[in-house]
Amino acid sequence: MRKTLCLILAALLFLTGCTATPNISANTVMAKVREHRELLIQCAEEMQKFGLERVYVAIEFPKEEKDKNEKAPSVTTEAPVARLVSFEKESDDRTEIKNPILQEAIETLGLELIFFQTASDSRQTVIFSYTREADSGVQQGFYYSYDAMPAGWWGRKAELERKDQRWLQMNQKGDAWYYTVQIEDHFYYFEKNGYLLG
Repeated sequence: MRKTLCLILAALLFLTGCTATPNISANTVMAKVREHRELLIQCAEEMQKFGLERVYVAIEFPKEEKDKNEKAPSVTTEAPVARLVSFEKESDDRTEIKNPILQEAIETLGLELIFFQTASDSRQTVIFSYTREADSGVQQGFYYSYDAMPAGWWGRKAELERKDQRWLQMNQKGDAWYYTVQIEDHFYYFEKNGYLLG
């Protein structure tokens, strides 16, 4: 019963374009991917150049650092400046990087982050996300699949069930879902809600 309800919900979300970001419909995201296709292909190439199994790139403000001798964060009069950073896990320290291609994509498309993932089956994807992986609520974005095949949530290996033009993934309880649909060539749109085990 739950699985059926989740399938119906996923279909309704797809048909209505309901998303986590109220100003961005699925159709708008797909149009942006088509419009910026060449830039996004360059991003996939840039992410692969890191030579890592997984790596995130985002624009973030530096975290406040505490002076070793003080308990409170040090106070500066300079306003913090957002910078392009890379990291392998959300909890890792950030490495400031210079990459005009990745920065342009994040700023132009209003992305939260770009993520390169090598799944347990060695398939590689680059996820362009409007949210962080741990954010609650409906999450959306799109990805570049190097082998042009659909990928599970966050580029992970998963058993996807094909329904019409969509591929669906659900947890065993049936209270979390993910779907993906091909935009064109190697690009796929995705939406996800609830906790899915990778």
